[in-house]
Amino acid sequence: MPTAVRALRGATTVDADQPEQITERTVALLEEMFERNGVDHDDLISIWFTVTEDL
Repeated sequence: MPTAVRALRGATTVDADQPEQITERTVALLEEMFERNGVDHDDLISIWFTVTEDL
């Protein structure tokens, strides 16, 4: 069976530099991306996170 490799991009924002809020928004983003694209966490090869200097 052929293996598909897909690249996804997403972004989110937070109201303040608070670890709990960053975690909450990141989890929500990943769950939404997985659902919309039919991807399961076992399908992942890698994830690249970046942040702005204020976080």
